[in-house]
Amino acid sequence: MRNRATRRDRMPTDSPLFLLAFDHRSGLVRGMLPGQEERAAELPGAKQLIFDGAVAGLARSAGSDRTRGTAGVLVDEQYGAQVARDAKAAGLTTAVAIEASGRDEFELEYGDAAAAHVQALAPNYAKVLVRYNPGGDAAANARQRETLARVSALVKPLASGFLFELLVPPTTAQLDAVGGDRDRYDVELRPELTIAAIDDFQRGGVEADLWKLEGFETVEQSAAVAAQAVAPCIVLGRNAPRERVEHWLSVAAATPGWAGFAIGRSIWWEAVSGFLHDGFPREQAVARIAAEYAWAIDVYLAAEPAAAA
Repeated sequence: MRNRATRRDRMPTDSPLFLLAFDHRSGLVRGMLPGQEERAAELPGAKQLIFDGAVAGLARSAGSDRTRGTAGVLVDEQYGAQVARDAKAAGLTTAVAIEASGRDEFELEYGDAAAAHVQALAPNYAKVLVRYNPGGDAAANARQRETLARVSALVKPLASGFLFELLVPPTTAQLDAVGGDRDRYDVELRPELTIAAIDDFQRGGVEADLWKLEGFETVEQSAAVAAQAVAPCIVLGRNAPRERVEHWLSVAAATPGWAGFAIGRSIWWEAVSGFLHDGFPREQAVARIAAEYAWAIDVYLAAEPAAAA
């Protein structure tokens, strides 16, 4: 496999990007409001709560020193348009999801009007979420490569950068090969599959400015993926247990080519659920989100080579 240059030079990683991700839509309704879909009108308020937690978290963290990190939010237009505007006005980095929510195969939200929607919010990054396994259905994979190349070209003339979130779920055969153990899949198979998936998209014409990827177990695995990506990588949380998220953050921070994180449910899910369902006071929910966001920032900063020197 060979590296392919993106349309922009590699961003410096000495000021890592700390995105609080809450662009969830269909999954948020299903998971947070099962059987209560009529309450979806409450979700813009819940996303404002998360944003308030992010702002409060910056004040608690070493990451509030902007020379050590860049704070931001990853939101959606459906429930988070006002948050995107507020974050931009506050000087935070903004990323907005442009994929249709809840699809196994990528589909562009708003179709032919997508560019106008991106321009209206003018985020720093337009973000896509793609589920792709090189060993998966060949026809579906080809369609996704073709579609994402067109989306890459669509984003290119806009003011926004292109943030590519790649998930590499196992095929049935791959999971069988590791005895059905998802942790073994993550360690033994996913790193090479991620490299192959990135290579497939690069060869297909995708030009990402930033890759949002699942975490890896070792610096060696993480470095190999970064070498293929060319553009900087940020690590996601996958709503994993706290100790696993901490490990992924630490590995990413210690690896050249990685430039921060975009973590969501691990930080805010319990606080938002308590607020919506259990009468958890808003100020306490905000404080809990703030503490978790500050924790993630501080874990990353503490694991950077400069911090360890």
